[in-house]
Amino acid sequence: MSKRVRSTDFGPHPARKRRGGAEPGGWRALLALRRGDLRRLVRRPQFALPMLSVVVLILLAQLNTYYHQQRVLALLNQEGEAQARQADAFLIELSNRVDSTAIRIADGSSEPAQALLPLAQQVRVLPYTELGIADRDNQPLESLRHIERDLLRRVVEQQQVLLDVFSGASGLELNAARPIDAERVLLVTFPASALRQALSEDLASVKTELLYRTPDGWKPLISRGQADASPVQVEAPLRNAWQIRLTMDKARYQAETHRNLPLYSVALIALLAALVQLLRGTLNLRQQRRSEKRSAAEVDAHQDSLINAAFTHDDESADNTLDDGLSDSLDDLLDDLDLPEPSEDGAAQNPESGSSSTSVADTIFRAYDIRGIAERELTTDVCREIGKALGSELVEQKQRVTLIARDGRNSSPRIRDALVEGLRWCGVSVIDLGAVPTPVMQFATRELGIGNGFMVTGSHNGREYNGIKMVIRDASLTEDAIFSLRERIRAQRFIEAAVPGDYSNRSIVDEYIARIRTDVVVARRLKVVVDAANGVTGPVAPRLFQALGCAVEPLFCELDGDFPNHDPDPTRPGNLHALQATVKTRRADLGIALDGDGDRVVFVTAQGETVYPDQALMLLAQDVIARNPGAPIVFDVKCSSHLPRLITDAGGLPIMCRSGHSYVKNQIKESGALLGGEFTGHIFFRERWYGFDDGMYVAARLLEFLSLSSMRLHEHLERLPQSVVTHEITVPSDEVQKFVIIEQLKSDNFFDGAEVNTLDGLRVEYPHGWGLVRASNTGPALSLRFEADTEAHLANIQARFRDALQAVDPTLKNDF
Repeated sequence: MSKRVRSTDFGPHPARKRRGGAEPGGWRALLALRRGDLRRLVRRPQFALPMLSVVVLILLAQLNTYYHQQRVLALLNQEGEAQARQADAFLIELSNRVDSTAIRIADGSSEPAQALLPLAQQVRVLPYTELGIADRDNQPLESLRHIERDLLRRVVEQQQVLLDVFSGASGLELNAARPIDAERVLLVTFPASALRQALSEDLASVKTELLYRTPDGWKPLISRGQADASPVQVEAPLRNAWQIRLTMDKARYQAETHRNLPLYSVALIALLAALVQLLRGTLNLRQQRRSEKRSAAEVDAHQDSLINAAFTHDDESADNTLDDGLSDSLDDLLDDLDLPEPSEDGAAQNPESGSSSTSVADTIFRAYDIRGIAERELTTDVCREIGKALGSELVEQKQRVTLIARDGRNSSPRIRDALVEGLRWCGVSVIDLGAVPTPVMQFATRELGIGNGFMVTGSHNGREYNGIKMVIRDASLTEDAIFSLRERIRAQRFIEAAVPGDYSNRSIVDEYIARIRTDVVVARRLKVVVDAANGVTGPVAPRLFQALGCAVEPLFCELDGDFPNHDPDPTRPGNLHALQATVKTRRADLGIALDGDGDRVVFVTAQGETVYPDQALMLLAQDVIARNPGAPIVFDVKCSSHLPRLITDAGGLPIMCRSGHSYVKNQIKESGALLGGEFTGHIFFRERWYGFDDGMYVAARLLEFLSLSSMRLHEHLERLPQSVVTHEITVPSDEVQKFVIIEQLKSDNFFDGAEVNTLDGLRVEYPHGWGLVRASNTGPALSLRFEADTEAHLANIQARFRDALQAVDPTLKNDF
């Protein structure tokens, strides 16, 4: 039975959509506005002209502010130049007084030098012998600090008055030096307050400062006037390393530059006029809408009569009419929503990460770097994937620029190119430093202010290996961050850029050498032999030590990725034989052995004896703590038990950490330590340096230490606590089994009566010595080391370790 649909079933007719569009809601309903009405209103001249006036007035106000800002800057620059001329004249006068005083002393004047220089805090006449500042019998020179010795050295070389500023007992002090004759030097110290005469009287609401450039940046020596933090500040240079800085008080600056009240007042009036016109237009439209509604009511009545007539047809006709009406209404609704057309195949438009066919071995992701067999595990495709992972990580951390460098291995250019391709694919710009040591790349991240750098290097491993050391935001990547790269590659979570990143080249070696030369003073000429193992330090290290004034004998410094003479690992005794022989034959003061990328260093004495890295750390720690009492010193679990006792006795704070250069570096950063190191030859200076491991800089600091001492290196070593030690011993295993062995040793009680430290593997402490076993971070092996008071105690400890390892894994070759 058919059902008739009546018009009354749809409710009262006035609720239907009426001609002219749907009734508006919200604020438009309150003003009786429809879509498009507001657009037509704002286009009317009555509204547009006042609003245009507002925009013009605001622009004029900004131009007026800019004009007054430039005027204030011009006035400050003019005043700064005047202050600079006055300060420069004062410094010249001060230099002339020091010069005339030195001449009068040379002429034998009986008048006290202090009377000739009334502003001076201290006047010293220092003898200068043929041995120069390295003369240990020259007691006045022995009392000088390192930086004062450096000033005297420069004065004698240049034979003129030199001014320098550094910290003294009362803060920053001005020091002036001038040779008197061939045997004496005048050294005058002025307090910072003496420089107040270099500045004019206080300026209203302006702070005037006299600055001096130190290795740590510009330091204010003296100031006049007061000023709060302000956006305006000008600097006027004097001579080298001096400048004047003027800062205007914030309140005065705002009073001088914000003079726009009349313009803003007129702009406000214009804005009010525009709003009035908008309101008038709205009221007019509302009145017009009411008239239109009355006319529309008559049209609606006619439409209602037509609809009622339509419902009087038969059932089929009524159903068709309803279907057509609903269809038309639905079409109208879709048109109003302006929905996008669906794709022809109906597929989703969100991109999905694709899967990669490239096989990436888990074993290349190590505790603090990526490393593997170059031609088998670090293929071009694998390295491109690693580059994408690193690039995506940089982009996520809002880093868009990175440095890249490589060592001299035969596979390094290929790996570098693949990494660059992956990085640029993510939109990261790459600056290529070329073939340089890892410390030079680390230096560039600090010096260029970039903070990101990737070094393609196999470090100390054989020629078949290669790898990547990574720095992001000034922090070396360690275990968790490196393993997250592996997971990113597995999931193909890469970020592709619409435009590839840029690529450029940059040279940094000359700046690196110049920076060390300004920091390190080798006070007497020393003869050194440098063994670069045909690694990437070969072209750099001899230049550096020659620049420091040393006589350099290069050994295996030609870059050769095949390492034809010996592997680039100076911690292996067999790799030091040629260096030991050359040091003795050439009668050198020191032998320096660097690894393949320059972040490790081992020393050889003039007698050809190897200096273990923890022994070098003892000497350097004593030197650092002498200037910085209470300084923390970081060392790894492989180092001698004498090291923490020596640090404590010297007045420092010993901190033990896991082995691995990234762990030591990050521990130094966290603890604020000034020095750190590990037994594998990674030594980190944060005193006067940047806190990364740098074999060449460490060697320079040891040369400075020796040049200022009357003893030779072997004599310093004889004063250290003595014990029987082994070098680092490796027992071959595999990348998985080595960790299983360590966990089994921890779980079972193999070392009764000993104190076991599980910070990194097992370091087992006995009353007369200790032993260490841990999983190597750089290869498929266990790493061991032993130290004891006597040979008998050492043999006993080694026997206990052999028994424990044999019980856990009988296949191990425990021939230590």
